[in-house]
Amino acid sequence: MAVALITTFYGSLFANTIFSPAKKKLELYAGEEKVLMEMIRDGVLYIEGGQRPDFIENDLMNYLPPVQKTMYEALKFEGGGEAAAEGGE
Repeated sequence: MAVALITTFYGSLFANTIFSPAKKKLELYAGEEKVLMEMIRDGVLYIEGGQRPDFIENDLMNYLPPVQKTMYEALKFEGGGEAAAEGGE
């Protein structure tokens, strides 16, 4: 009887302190990976279908969270300025 109570206690302890947080983190990672795979699939289908690059870029931007959209636009602006300066020389 004592062994059953102790194992139940340890099982409950491990479930609530280790396995539950790990499950939540894995669910978060799985959700992010699912969105990434959908984004890749749509991009490949657009390229295969012959869509214009600007249309593909705008449509795939919808997958990004607002913070990442802002970061992407900032990097694109910086990179575009350098490319324009190099092309103008």
